[in-house]
Amino acid sequence: MFLNIDYSSTISKFIISDLIGSQIGEFSNLGNLNSIDVSNLLTGNYLLNIQAEDNSQFTIKFIKK
Repeated sequence: MFLNIDYSSTISKFIISDLIGSQIGEFSNLGNLNSIDVSNLLTGNYLLNIQAEDNSQFTIKFIKK
């Protein structure tokens, strides 16, 4: 199962954390990769922090079923 991200800037890093703030995973040096394999995550709610090369950041909540 993959989480696909459509973001206008080049992404430099993804950080996945649970809802209490514990970091689950970090992915960097992604190049043109705009998807993350989330099959190893347990069922639940997560936050995905997207950091772009232009120093912009965006956080979304997603649910793994």
